[in-house]
Amino acid sequence: MPVVGLVGARASSVSGPIATLAAVQKVPQISMASTSPSLSNKEVYPFFLRTVPPDSLQALALWQWILQFDVPLATCLYSSESYGQGLFNEILDLAREERQPDRLQGRAIRFMVQEFSNEEARESLMAVRQIGSKFLILAMQSRMIVEIGPLLQQEGMLSPAWQIICSDTCTSSSVMTMLPPGAMTFATAGRGSNFEHFRTLWSRLTPDDIVGDAAREKFGLDAMREPLEDAAVADMLAAGASSATIYAPLAFDAFYAFAVAINRLLVSGLSAADIWGDVLLAELRQTSFTGASGEVSFNENGDRLAAYELLNLQSWEASVRSVAVAVFSASSGNFSFKEPLLWMDGSVGMVTPEHLRSCDRGFFKGESRRCVRCPIGHRCEGGPSASFVACDKGTFANESAMSSCHLCPEGHFASEVGSVACSPCVPGMVAPEKGMESCKRCEPGSYRSSPRGTYCEPCGNNQITSESGATSQSECICASGTFMCASRGCLPCPVGLFCPTGLGPPLQKAGFWTDPGSSELCHFEVFRCRNTQECPANAALGACAMGREGQACNNCQARHFPRQDAEQFGRCDPCGEIDVLPGIVFLGIATCFLLLLSIFKVEPSQLSFNLLTAAAVASQLVIAIQTLGSMRQLSINWQEPVKQLLEFTKLLTLDLDFIRISCIYGTDSPVLEFISQLLACPIGCTTFLILWLLTRCGIGRPKPFDSILNLCGLVFFAFFLSITLATLTPFQCVPNPNGTASMATEPGIICWYSEEHTALVLLALAGILSQPGAFLVWTTYTTIMYPSRVASGRGLRLVNRHRFLFHRFKAENYYYGLVVLYRSCFVAILPIAASDWPEVQVPILGTVLIASMALQARTYPWRTEQANHVDLVFTGFLLLILLGAAPLLQLDLSQSTSVLGWMLCVPVCGLIVVGAVILARSLLRHYQQRYLFGIFLCHHKGGAGSLCRLMKLMIARYSPTRVFLDCDQLENLDLLFDIVRSSTQSVVVVLTRDLLKRVWCAGEITTAWKNKVTTVPLVCDGFQPLPEEVRKLIVTWWTPQQQQILANYGVEIDDVHAAYTWLQHELNPLPMPRFGPAQPSAKVRDIPIAIVRRPT
Repeated sequence: MPVVGLVGARASSVSGPIATLAAVQKVPQISMASTSPSLSNKEVYPFFLRTVPPDSLQALALWQWILQFDVPLATCLYSSESYGQGLFNEILDLAREERQPDRLQGRAIRFMVQEFSNEEARESLMAVRQIGSKFLILAMQSRMIVEIGPLLQQEGMLSPAWQIICSDTCTSSSVMTMLPPGAMTFATAGRGSNFEHFRTLWSRLTPDDIVGDAAREKFGLDAMREPLEDAAVADMLAAGASSATIYAPLAFDAFYAFAVAINRLLVSGLSAADIWGDVLLAELRQTSFTGASGEVSFNENGDRLAAYELLNLQSWEASVRSVAVAVFSASSGNFSFKEPLLWMDGSVGMVTPEHLRSCDRGFFKGESRRCVRCPIGHRCEGGPSASFVACDKGTFANESAMSSCHLCPEGHFASEVGSVACSPCVPGMVAPEKGMESCKRCEPGSYRSSPRGTYCEPCGNNQITSESGATSQSECICASGTFMCASRGCLPCPVGLFCPTGLGPPLQKAGFWTDPGSSELCHFEVFRCRNTQECPANAALGACAMGREGQACNNCQARHFPRQDAEQFGRCDPCGEIDVLPGIVFLGIATCFLLLLSIFKVEPSQLSFNLLTAAAVASQLVIAIQTLGSMRQLSINWQEPVKQLLEFTKLLTLDLDFIRISCIYGTDSPVLEFISQLLACPIGCTTFLILWLLTRCGIGRPKPFDSILNLCGLVFFAFFLSITLATLTPFQCVPNPNGTASMATEPGIICWYSEEHTALVLLALAGILSQPGAFLVWTTYTTIMYPSRVASGRGLRLVNRHRFLFHRFKAENYYYGLVVLYRSCFVAILPIAASDWPEVQVPILGTVLIASMALQARTYPWRTEQANHVDLVFTGFLLLILLGAAPLLQLDLSQSTSVLGWMLCVPVCGLIVVGAVILARSLLRHYQQRYLFGIFLCHHKGGAGSLCRLMKLMIARYSPTRVFLDCDQLENLDLLFDIVRSSTQSVVVVLTRDLLKRVWCAGEITTAWKNKVTTVPLVCDGFQPLPEEVRKLIVTWWTPQQQQILANYGVEIDDVHAAYTWLQHELNPLPMPRFGPAQPSAKVRDIPIAIVRRPT
């Protein structure tokens, strides 16, 4: 019997191949459970129909659920087979049609029937988590759901934080018991209005009706590949229709559809043989009836437009049951809700819980309100209003969905916000810590040759690099101020040497010299040069200026002479034929000068004041120039052009280099030059002696020997400072950087340790004893003996022999020549004695000049006024030069500041001490009332001058009382009034006719009255007291200038009126006759006694 129709199969994967074969055989097929949308394709499956709605309708229900609850994003986990893949594609197509494809994301999982892989499934779940949605749609076979359920539980996806929506495959009891309360699933509406009839029919069935012998034979059950189990059939019938799956009524309706169609065809008159193929298919498509599962009809695709129920798992007493809370109508495309929904977090309502819309860490809310994976380079902390934040500098996020940014590893950096990767540090730069915004350049003294550095390699050996960020060890060099010693690394640069940056040897600083042979063991013998020109700056070790040689470039080469001009100063040039001329010319001029000086004879009585002034000024000028020469040797860094001007002082300070003495000797020998300096003045005196001897032999006019002594003394006096300075030069030693000391004028000669210096010291001692020492002793003895010689009458020859010492000064200032010599001696000694303390040189020399200037201004010792003025001007200029040069002192600040700090305490304390002493002395003398004079004689010189002079003599004869005559100090009224006020015990007013009309007498009387000084009026004959009317005319007696003078001293006209009244009416006068017999002795002798006894 041919098959005219098929019912089944259940699985779409089984129904597909059967439908293909049925189409070939033209056998209509009605499935009660195959929902794959592909089966709706009538070109492939023209004879396929189904009583279960297709997945396209379930997809519509799922999509409408997303829209109904405004889910921003749902994730669909589907199996990669026809059911799961087809359902997801249908939902996605609907989303695309609505232009909202971003509201659905899918993740496929392999359809694992034979062997389920937990690792593969877990990987898919992790991918689902990365999508960012907490709404999870499960679209897979129930067997897959059962397998994946435990993993869902482990990953927390069945927790209240998630919401599960399942397809109709979750309606099986094995799946339902696995899902938590609040989970939701869609199921086909399988119970229509006739379901009760179906239940009744079900209850009438017995196992024999299905698996009995008659049924087996009738339905050919034994021919089935997998026969029905009798026990299973019995259990299913015993459970009743209510416990059966929703596919039971659907299967009944599929069978019933064939029955209705065939019956209708039979009724229409067709024979049973004609009811098959296209005829039967056409009738089936038109069939419509109310079945067990509801209204049954088929559209043009053979699909049934059935309704879907939304089942919600809810707790019921101690168990969980599924409750149909809503029905989705395929025709209207809407939900009809019966009850509020229970969500997996336990909340009840028609609105999705807020936390389901909250984004997990690693996600942020996009414009569509869905949670989007955090973009790379950003971090997302999640939350209801989650946003993304760019990674800070020093961090990065190289993956999406990052909740935090990673710190850049060591050796890497991220300089921009929102970095997706960290950049490696280039050579020369390192990142020693994690999370660096930028790489650090290697500090000077270190380097990094490879990228991704975490530390810099130190150069070692105290080396540095020229700049930070060195990339190679070859960049390691010695810093400025250090030099490379092969065995010890970079060492500090010795004093006096310049060590540039690099690995080269040190160079000489300006003004220093080093023996090149001393550098083998990195030890340098550094000497100080005479100046910076002889030892130029940045020269190689041992190098000197052109033409110079020897230690510290001290000497000129043989047959060379030192240049004195500013452009070539410091170098030595070869001696030419004419270079001996300066020395010859100088010797000729000096000889002529000495000859003229010995011939020229002027007696003191023949000298005018003009010639005397010229001689004095000439000697002052010579001494001032020599003082400048001494100042030139101070530790002062003289600058051009004054430096060049000071070079001309060398001629008067016996510096023979000025006349190119080395060209005369043929060699630059310090010993020969020093001997020449010592012999300069003795040669001059010897010349005078030879000339004197010639006069004794009849050549020329004879001269006394005293003239020779006077000429020699004149030369020694004029050049005493230079002679002293020259003889002391071997003792002027300055320290060298190597610890030794050299002569300041000959730096190549080591003090106290060299044979040359020993010779120079012996010559200097001989020179000191024979020249400045002997001359100073001679002049000191002569000056000391001068007063006694003059008093004894033997001073004429002394003065004549020593005119060079006394003749230019006033007789009362005979000693000033010795003062000038001692000042010159001190000025010469200062550069030598204070060579180690340059900070005290200027203050001490300034003090000497100021003291001599003060003494000269106080005494005015020179015989002519112009000479005194010029001496003050010269000393002032020297002080001005010294003051201007003070900032140019070459000082060691660390030492000088301390020394100057203590030195300045002397004048500061001096201000306070002197002021306090004078103030105390003045106050003490004021309150002690020590009277210098017993009697002050106030008189009119024209009326009683002779009388008062006689009174002073007589009182001095008969009394120890000191008497002061006011006429002796009339030019100084301030002193006159002060003597009356504070230094006189009694004032004696000698009243003569015009005394009261004299302005100074009025001031004396008024001062005595105001200060209550004892006053005794002596009335002489001819005196007439002034009546009141006359006293009122006092203001007419004196000029306004005279009245102003009195007012300046505190004497007003009203005070004068009061004092005159006091004098004439309140005091008892003593008579003093001026004429008569010359017997005033007794009366005069009684005046002091009368004054003492008179009440004050």
